[in-house]
Amino acid sequence: MSAASEHRAPTRVLQRSGALVVVFADAEALVDYAARELAMIASDCVDEQGRFDWVLAGGSTPEDLYRRIAGGDLSLPWARTHVWFGDERCVGPDDPQSNYRMAHAAMLGTAPARAATVHRMKGEQDPARAAIDYEAEIRRACQLPAGGFPAFDLTLLGVGEDGHTASLFPGTPALAIRDRIVVENPVAKLATTRLTMTIPTLCHSRRAWIFAVGARKAAILKDVLGATRDAARWPVQGVRTARPVVWWLDEAAAAGMG
Repeated sequence: MSAASEHRAPTRVLQRSGALVVVFADAEALVDYAARELAMIASDCVDEQGRFDWVLAGGSTPEDLYRRIAGGDLSLPWARTHVWFGDERCVGPDDPQSNYRMAHAAMLGTAPARAATVHRMKGEQDPARAAIDYEAEIRRACQLPAGGFPAFDLTLLGVGEDGHTASLFPGTPALAIRDRIVVENPVAKLATTRLTMTIPTLCHSRRAWIFAVGARKAAILKDVLGATRDAARWPVQGVRTARPVVWWLDEAAAAGMG
């Protein structure tokens, strides 16, 4: 975390294996702090390497973050920013369930964010074809060698009450895939198929942030941030990056953390 971000500081910071758990009094304080941190990271990445590659997540807390960033007082280097999506439902871009639709309404469709290069997962296509095409787009834009994985500068994620992250649900075939960047993932319990980045892709990110807000997340967080490691049961535990993964929680979600 940056010492320069002083707005509504965390109430506590906890160390866990491979993770930094940052707890805030409420969701509003969390979103404000995260937005300012993100703006600084984006600026630093552009200064150091000429661009910022940012992977978006769905969910209510990321949506609040996007709206906060679009609010006007934060400056992101949008013209040098490439926006990606960690997962998507197999729907069109105007469907209410679409992660792209949410991100576009909250942030990407506003000025000056329209200057960003946005790479949309095409959920309206055949899922297998859409996954292949998105992987090819990543390989081209990131100039990857055969078999290489992208090192996205910042990947945003959430965690479900079953321990899933992105669209990597317990018991789904995508969890076993190690040689693909993006795959289609049948999710039997939801009777649907999702598009998702794979665990190796997430793990190659330079930074990964996981958001969890509200009392409903307290039970799963006690499990996934505890001593037991079982990534098959709780896929979010499979996300391990070179830097500690940063978990952004409010006090309600952190109630079982001690």
